[in-house]
Amino acid sequence: MDLTKLISLIIVITVAFTILPIAVGEFEQTGGSSIEPLDVPEGFIGVSTIEDIGNISLNTSANYFLTNDIDMGDIEHIAIEDFSGIFEGNGFTISNIYINKTGVNEIGFFSTLSGIINNLTVTGIVYGEQRVGLLVGEVNGGFINNCHSDGETYGRIAMGGLIGKMNSGSVLTNSSSTGHVQPYIDSGSNYRIGGLIGEADNVIIRYCFSNASTHNMGDGGYHHHEHGALIGAVTSTGAVMEQTYATGEITFDGGDTNIKTLIGKVASSIEMTNPFTLYGNYESVNLSVIEGGLTYALHNETEFKQQVTFTEFDFDNIWGITENESYPYLLSNYEELEEPEDSGEFQIMYLIPLIAIIGVVMLLIRSSRGEM
Repeated sequence: MDLTKLISLIIVITVAFTILPIAVGEFEQTGGSSIEPLDVPEGFIGVSTIEDIGNISLNTSANYFLTNDIDMGDIEHIAIEDFSGIFEGNGFTISNIYINKTGVNEIGFFSTLSGIINNLTVTGIVYGEQRVGLLVGEVNGGFINNCHSDGETYGRIAMGGLIGKMNSGSVLTNSSSTGHVQPYIDSGSNYRIGGLIGEADNVIIRYCFSNASTHNMGDGGYHHHEHGALIGAVTSTGAVMEQTYATGEITFDGGDTNIKTLIGKVASSIEMTNPFTLYGNYESVNLSVIEGGLTYALHNETEFKQQVTFTEFDFDNIWGITENESYPYLLSNYEELEEPEDSGEFQIMYLIPLIAIIGVVMLLIRSSRGEM
């Protein structure tokens, strides 16, 4: 066989078999969406549109499964009342929620909740009267996990960035809030204002934080108080809080009382483990670290970005921190992408050109020896 032809054959085979598996792989990736649509499990109703969200109010005891992000488009949303089912958010976001119901109680994306909300982020703006939160107005024995809010909450009594009020038996874990909370009206009876929760009774709160700013307005007065960066007021005995913190700025007008950097007022004893607050912006706030027999750990901006500050925080399983750069964050929101494992088929496809090259090289050797 002519040596030139053999060399050309080597080049052709090598190029062809090298490009083929790559081309096939690219075709498979671009032949449809790179993200497979979520399959709705048995026992759940899929939610993928604004219309689907509206239909939840027709059956508030059913279980729902969010399959994608939904933009509410700043169109006024009717709060979902008395939800007792399961809402699985799958880590998606419902954005641009808008509810304007001043004078109406229990206002939020969910008005009242006795069921379960899991893995959901909400953004937007809500107005209400009492028990107002961007995610839920009032929680009645419900369970909320890995839920987050970013927006504005306006009310008059018991308003929070995520939840307005949590009643006894309710549980909140792995959740957070950012944005702003304040009364919608200048009044002497605005109170229970919290960056995360406005008011809490005998509840459990674990691994939660708030970066939301809070503000109160008015001329003071008896009810013009109970204002905290995390919770406005804890009103009953038996509440449990573990590994929580707040960094949001607190501002107010007039002669406020019971304003603290973490919880505005504690009516009776609660159990707290490792609560932390940032005091960098609290020059005008009562910096007493004792409230209801509790000791708060206050730290400055530099300390708040160092892991050593947060004693007993679980930085292996629950929390993360970028040393000297970030506040602690929940690992549930920062999942690392794993390298995909090569399939057997993929490896075999790349063995083909190698085998072909070896075969051609053997032919070339035999040809040069005159054996062909």
